[in-house]
Amino acid sequence: MTDPPADPALAAASRAVLPPAEPAAAAFRDIAPGGSILLINQGLTGGGAELAMLRLAQYFAEHGHPTRIAVLRKKGVLLGQLPAGLEVDEIGGGKLSCIFRLAAYLRRHRTDAVISFMTYTNVVAILAQLLSLSVRRIVVTEHNAYSKSIRIRGGVVKLFYLAVPLVYRWARAVICVSQGVADDLAASARLPRRLLPMVYNPVITDEVLTRSWEEPDHPWLRDHPRPVILAAGRLERQKDYPTLFRALAILRPRLDCSLIVLGEGERRAELEAEIARLGIGDRVDLAGFQSNAIAFMRRADIFALSSAWEGFSLVLVEAMAVGCPVVSTDAPHGPREVLQDGKWGRLVPVGDAEALADAIEQTLRSPGDAGARQAWAKTFTVEACAVRYLEIAGLTPALAKAA
Repeated sequence: MTDPPADPALAAASRAVLPPAEPAAAAFRDIAPGGSILLINQGLTGGGAELAMLRLAQYFAEHGHPTRIAVLRKKGVLLGQLPAGLEVDEIGGGKLSCIFRLAAYLRRHRTDAVISFMTYTNVVAILAQLLSLSVRRIVVTEHNAYSKSIRIRGGVVKLFYLAVPLVYRWARAVICVSQGVADDLAASARLPRRLLPMVYNPVITDEVLTRSWEEPDHPWLRDHPRPVILAAGRLERQKDYPTLFRALAILRPRLDCSLIVLGEGERRAELEAEIARLGIGDRVDLAGFQSNAIAFMRRADIFALSSAWEGFSLVLVEAMAVGCPVVSTDAPHGPREVLQDGKWGRLVPVGDAEALADAIEQTLRSPGDAGARQAWAKTFTVEACAVRYLEIAGLTPALAKAA
């Protein structure tokens, strides 16, 4: 394996990533020295929110903040990627009883701040905090377009989403991972804008970039018989892989290429049937979850995002960070912000397979400046994001990595 080149620009970039603090930051003045932190999520599947939580947890722990992780269900592919020294506690219980179990957990493990991830878990965490009367600060994070997500929820979980307009008001802040997510939440949940600071997701670290130089175990990337399109994300409705498959079928007569999809999910059988129907089975590989997706990105010819909606899209940043050209649907709300209105990658209408096929072909023929893409992507550092999280939670950011 080739040694990765040194990247002295990364540290400097981390100081420039985020926009100036919103006026709402004035509400977050009660700063506690140091401070312990509990991070809560539903599980540890391979999604962007779960990755973001683990990267933040590692940063907090390494910078002197006693850090715990709790999940409602201790399952998921990321259990094997826990930061060194951090363990995961399972709350357990049913969709409603987990509230009381988490409240008891919060009474046993008193911390200065709680940070929760994803809508359902956010509502559970806020209600548990109210019952426990033991946590001074609770910050929740919104990773998707609320107005889109609530439409596809059913059963008891739907009730939690319906409770958002009331329950979220008990949080210290609701961190939104893009400006579009914040605007959508303010409008659809009727929440005050001052409650919704925006912080982009933590993506880039030296470790992430170093791992990108590992050799992925895939013959299409090793032998490279034809251009490789890469996609990554759960096999679920939000990612709209059928549009990407149709784009490949449209593209194939004029440009022979292959598609690798990284990710797992409940729609695998349905997607396999669609691949067979389109007659592209010899050019598509549903490769499952991969613990080092960014190594695939470094060797792919193009990264394609076909989502119907997104909150941020961590994978677009990862792909650009290793120089891979990208195309994306103009999914509400993250991709347009991440790609700066199309400056760093072509944007096409959601669900438009013809437009996506054209964008892929044009980008393969004219991939643009890899160095410029990398420079932009490397502004989305974990350090810059973590410091803002600490400020919003009312904790003093540590100045040096803990020994």
